Amino acid sequence: MQNNNVVLVLDLDGTIISINSFKVWYLTLFVYSFFFLRWRNLAILVRLSAKRAMKEFSRADIKSYMLTISMQGKLFPLLTSKTVAFFCSFFIRKELIERVKELIQCNKSEFDIRSVVIASAAPLLYLERIATGLPYNVDLVIGSGFITKG
Repeated sequence: MQNNNVVLVLDLDGTIISINSFKVWYLTLFVYSFFFLRWRNLAILVRLSAKRAMKEFSRADIKSYMLTISMQGKLFPLLTSKTVAFFCSFFIRKELIERVKELIQCNKSEFDIRSVVIASAAPLLYLERIATGLPYNVDLVIGSGFITKG
């Protein structure tokens, strides 16, 4: 009997891509902060690294600061998200991509995949861009970001 309500949920780091996108994002912010002469942001990133090394800040704390830096201005979020997605595209696990495509297209298996979801702690800032670059339709992307109080 075929199950017609199967949802395939994938993670990003270590699953869709073989590297840690958090490090790519950090390096992208670092380079762009230097390139665009954003010395304050550069100093913040260096200070964050030092505090993380001394275990004074958690990964979540650093991610929050990095999201703040990433979202500043109109051009900066677009550049950083495009760059991270572009760089990460070189590390997409081709064998996983092919397997997912097979599962989606194969109606003869016991699974009939109706939806593909990417759920990751990676920021939506670049996670959505990576998802749109995959060779199959991703129905939902769940990632980290800011919660706004209304």
